[in-house]
Amino acid sequence: MNLSTTRAPSACLIELNAASYRYTKAKTHVFSDLDLIVTRGEQIALVGPSGGGKSTLLYALSAMLRLSTGSYRFEGESIQTMQHTELDRWRSSHVGFVYQQAALLPHLSLLDNVLLPVAHERAKKTEWKERASGLLESLGLAELANRLPSAVSGGQAQRAAIARAIMRSPALVLADEPTSALDDEAAANVMEILQTACAGTTTLVLATHDSRLLSASTRVVQMSELAGAAAMATS
Repeated sequence: MNLSTTRAPSACLIELNAASYRYTKAKTHVFSDLDLIVTRGEQIALVGPSGGGKSTLLYALSAMLRLSTGSYRFEGESIQTMQHTELDRWRSSHVGFVYQQAALLPHLSLLDNVLLPVAHERAKKTEWKERASGLLESLGLAELANRLPSAVSGGQAQRAAIARAIMRSPALVLADEPTSALDDEAAANVMEILQTACAGTTTLVLATHDSRLLSASTRVVQMSELAGAAAMATS
């Protein structure tokens, strides 16, 4: 299954070759023989039915799941050959993840949730807190910074989750159905924030079945029609 048949350009961020993933006890693959090239700064929407492999692919791109077979290179570096501690460091530095339901820790304030990616770093603690506060302010959450997730709306929680994902200015932001639980207004707001946050050199890959998000993406990939370059639609 080829998502792209073009050679990776110099701006290549992600390169998957013959990538497959199968859960240990499963008899069939979630996806198999997948080739994907993603360039820096792209904003890609993965679309398709539930169970079609969108979320699994995102988790593989974040290296929270290891490919069963095939290779994954990020900026030319092999992710498949990294050990667990190396993967943890790589993920912390290069990847931000926005989960479907925000996934904020309920006992921490919005501000402390945003600070989680740098919680293990004692150096520059003041600077990190200033950045987290600035992100919340830019997302209209300054007055809610000290509230618990249970005291804010779903859209507000998702905005805080975006702030957490971009806290370290990662090269790659992955978003798994980020608007599925939101109404039209909140969904449009979250997508606009994601796009703005990822403008420039940050690459955004989001899994969605939400047609409202497609026109805003630079590339749309149909997971159910992975049969070569024709499976890829460019908006």
